[in-house]
Amino acid sequence: MNRFQSIVAHHGEPGDPVLFEWIKHRLEELVGIDPLAVIVIVLAFILVIPIGIVTVYIWERHHSKR
Repeated sequence: MNRFQSIVAHHGEPGDPVLFEWIKHRLEELVGIDPLAVIVIVLAFILVIPIGIVTVYIWERHHSKR
């Protein structure tokens, strides 16, 4: 078995369910808000960064033509 096959054969699932459950509980204890709210906040950050980059690019392009 080559190296790639041994890595793929390590888990039958995309992640360790016990580890995911532990992380979920720790985040709930740390943040103290609904898990859905945490997901919304993280997704907002994921969307804000590229939108901000595109906005700055368009703004710079518009102002450099003058």
